[in-house]
Amino acid sequence: MIARRFGLLSLLLLTTFASGCPASPGAGAGGDEVLATLKEDRAVRDREYKALAARLAALEEKVSDVLTAMEFLAVDVDGIKRNTWEMLQGRTGPGESPEPEAPESYRRMFAPETRAALEKAAADKGLRLLADRVEAPAVIVQDRTMLEFVAVAAGGKEHESIVAVTGSTPHGEGRADGLPGLLNACILALGYEKGTPVRATKDGKVLPPEGKPIFVYLEWEAGGEKIRARAEDLVYNLQTKRTMDRGKWVYVGSRFERDFSSSQVLYMADLSGDIVATYSWPNTIVDNTTSEGGDDVYYACFTPRIPAVGTKVTLVLSREELPAKEFPPPPEDEDGDGPPK
Repeated sequence: MIARRFGLLSLLLLTTFASGCPASPGAGAGGDEVLATLKEDRAVRDREYKALAARLAALEEKVSDVLTAMEFLAVDVDGIKRNTWEMLQGRTGPGESPEPEAPESYRRMFAPETRAALEKAAADKGLRLLADRVEAPAVIVQDRTMLEFVAVAAGGKEHESIVAVTGSTPHGEGRADGLPGLLNACILALGYEKGTPVRATKDGKVLPPEGKPIFVYLEWEAGGEKIRARAEDLVYNLQTKRTMDRGKWVYVGSRFERDFSSSQVLYMADLSGDIVATYSWPNTIVDNTTSEGGDDVYYACFTPRIPAVGTKVTLVLSREELPAKEFPPPPEDEDGDGPPK
């Protein structure tokens, strides 16, 4: 087609120069043939564009169907998780303990005389145990999604958490063995006693988490300045159109479960990686007592306030309230599109 077009154009130019007259696109048989060729070529392109547009429209429809299916699947998976732990919570018989006792080695870790050893073990994994708080290196993993957690251990449910706690292990290289359990030991060393995670009774009633209040912060560097923010101020409540209520975090300490295949008692936070939950969950170390904590459809990232994904931050769990950045109130959500972008 291209060779033919150039041949016709060459013939037309030669004819024009030979006659000494300027050529008109429609002049002569040669010009008519060029125009016919160009029209035919344009018609072919138009048909190709229309076919491509139809394929793109079909692809968009398929993508929409896949996203819808994923949303339904997420609801189903969440229901399975919830039903599973409710079944586990209600399976014990009369007089049986709903949770096995922690192994002796685990209890020794929390003894006052072992604090110096605990501080060293924490430092080896990148944690800092101070007089009134524990600090853990972390990285931003989400800044614009629905949330079930503020913090999980690396390799945990990072798709629904603001940060992944890494400790001294670079993100992407796996989870340091026993990191959540060590973090929990550090909280106990601050003077906390294990609380009670969210649980279900045998008649199906869900009881909220109970425990001593704990303060949760994220710290990072921006423009040469250190910023400390309350975790609640980085979480947007889709129902109230404002940030998560402050002062609702409680220490529950996760829970122990017996592996019936080996009779070994396992610390569940070490398995799941759950550390700070916005959606109440029995395996988490820190939970929340907000009225929205019983469902996973209320909380989302407050995107403008969260550092970019990949930013290194510090998760701070404190016994006392600390000075923190005060953000301006969120803008009015007039169009109902959700959290500020």
